[in-house]
Amino acid sequence: MLKEEIKSIVSKQSRAELRKFGLILGIVLAVLAGFAFYKQNSLYLLFTGGAILFFLISFLWPMALKQVHRIWMTIAVTMGYVMTRVLLTLFYFIAFVPAGLVMRLFRLDVLKQKADPNAKTYWIPKEKSHSGRYSVERQF
Repeated sequence: MLKEEIKSIVSKQSRAELRKFGLILGIVLAVLAGFAFYKQNSLYLLFTGGAILFFLISFLWPMALKQVHRIWMTIAVTMGYVMTRVLLTLFYFIAFVPAGLVMRLFRLDVLKQKADPNAKTYWIPKEKSHSGRYSVERQF
């Protein structure tokens, strides 16, 4: 799954896509240059040079950004793959595990799965609702 997504990056590298990538990277470097200049850091010269370089390349020869785009997107796809699993695992252990433990501790059966030998049926009767045109048109 991850390999196929990384392989599909190469097929999506059109001139327009590479130009957009170069412009976005140039804008980000320009913002970093402005921030470094504001903080009186000498790195603003490096960021400014990089921004100018990416602007020029994206307008004059966007195909030169092919390898940079492929590497950048491979890193982004891999990070997305890993972070999705990390966040879903954290969410599971932070939300579902404590809720399940509390429900087991208090013996709650919110899905009503326990068998009741005295029950004639497990059918839950539905409350009468407004029937007619209004309930069909306004389902929410």
